Amino acid sequence: MEEKILVVDFGGQYSRLIARRVREQGVYAEILPWRKATVEALRESGCKGVILTGGPQSVPEPGSPKCDRSVLHAGVPVLGICYGCQLMAYLEGGEVGSAGASGEYGGVRLKSRESSLFSGCAGEGTCWMSHTDRVLRAPEGFAVTASTEKCPVAAMENDAERLYGVQFHPEVTHTERGTEILRNFLYKICGCAGTWHMGSYAERTIEKYRTELAGKRALCGLSGGVDSAVAAALLDKAMGDRLVCVFVDHGLLREGEAELVERAFKGRSGLQFVRVDARERFLSRLKGVTEPEQKRRIIGEEFVRVFETEARRLGSPEYLVQGTIYPDVIESGSGEAATIKSHHNVGGLPKDMDFKGVVEPLRELFKDEVRALGRELGLPEELVNRQPFPGPGLAVRVIGEALELYILAQQGDNLLVIDKHAAHERMIYDRLRRREAEVMSQTCLEPVPYTPDRAAAAALSEELPLINSLGFGLEPFGNGTFVLRSTPCGLEPEEALSALDELAEALLSSRRPDKNAARDELLKTVACKAAIKAGRSSEPEELLRLAEAVCSGEVRYCPHGRPVVWTLTRRDLDKQFRRIL
Repeated sequence: MEEKILVVDFGGQYSRLIARRVREQGVYAEILPWRKATVEALRESGCKGVILTGGPQSVPEPGSPKCDRSVLHAGVPVLGICYGCQLMAYLEGGEVGSAGASGEYGGVRLKSRESSLFSGCAGEGTCWMSHTDRVLRAPEGFAVTASTEKCPVAAMENDAERLYGVQFHPEVTHTERGTEILRNFLYKICGCAGTWHMGSYAERTIEKYRTELAGKRALCGLSGGVDSAVAAALLDKAMGDRLVCVFVDHGLLREGEAELVERAFKGRSGLQFVRVDARERFLSRLKGVTEPEQKRRIIGEEFVRVFETEARRLGSPEYLVQGTIYPDVIESGSGEAATIKSHHNVGGLPKDMDFKGVVEPLRELFKDEVRALGRELGLPEELVNRQPFPGPGLAVRVIGEALELYILAQQGDNLLVIDKHAAHERMIYDRLRRREAEVMSQTCLEPVPYTPDRAAAAALSEELPLINSLGFGLEPFGNGTFVLRSTPCGLEPEEALSALDELAEALLSSRRPDKNAARDELLKTVACKAAIKAGRSSEPEELLRLAEAVCSGEVRYCPHGRPVVWTLTRRDLDKQFRRIL
């Protein structure tokens, strides 16, 4: 059995990052919703350790997520991070309370001493904090092994019970020696051997399906993406000529995409490859549909129906092979997790299918692991490194970008020109206004002094909790002077100071006496300064994300009222080029 670490998710923004960091150390990690974290579940999993993640709620509050105390004593080591550390202290009889009005955010100096968790990496260094509560008193039996200026219990350990807690985030790269801390937990405390890598995963998975699908036939649905391509290559080694790969050209691919997939698979020894032209079929089903989730479900169902048609023609293979990966499962809603969006091969699957079952050999893998597996299986680099195409998303085709400022996209018969900065600015503003997520901070290389006039200083002092909740690390220094220790990610110190000046003006302006209006101005300023800058090229994934938001109707105008998209219809273009009168 593969050695495993369970990551118990309490809704933290870094839960997936923790799992990835563990896997990067050669140990398999699996995310488990906190409601499912029981002693029975831990023992059944055979895990070698447990990590409790951060979370947005307050441990002492009624109704906040809490696993049973027995989970801490299930016979395996437990590491609590941020909220997980506070929960561990709370359940073991310690005291948890507020960290003060401004909390603790961004890069903070940490002092640690030699211990099991800090073996070989103790001393002074920077750690990444993001919390409003803290452990006020460590439970009996716990030794305090690290502290910061504002957090006396920044780490605590109970070697006898194999319980360890850190208030900071070792999984974030801003934490110096964070990797060493995680490795100490995984290898020295949990006793992991580090056997998780793509070579071993490929061997085990091939052997698994060679046994489970012996004498069976399967159809692999190739969508054009790297995930389904790697799934096909993996099952090809397990099943040989009992696997047939059906590539569906649905008309929503980038130029040359279909040919690339065909070249990669059609010439593979012994592989059965079928290309189906279903462009008219897909586009007709999507005509007039504007709601993104509806589009995803239509596309998901249509994929399956095409595969069923081909399966009947090919002698009815029993199984459907899909390139579902771990983020697909998480984002589509798993257990207690909220649905971000359904995926064409998860939430978009119809309930009635002609296949006996669905095979998903990549269901445990993150995208970078899928790419590594593809290389392990000998797929060409041009296929392994391809960026995702937009077909399963909103059926919007991103053509590219122009002038490092505009996105060129096609939706149906319409050509869209999207202002990247304006669209991104609106998305950030809406998230901040809804308080859906904290603004990530970046530590200034050196503290920046800031001395506004007396009236502005007084106004800003009253709004410090709001200011710092938006990613600023602004601290009073005395005599009307402040020190800026961190800024929202994407803002240079001078931009952050400019935003503070604008906020002070808004708070003091007789034209805008309403503090709520002033706060809204700050949100707009932060969003504007944090958004993609003109002149910066974007990766295809970023272009697609922005285009999806615009095409879904989620983003129509920037926070200041400017339109974000200009639409040219097919008729407009035909008239311009005199194809029609």
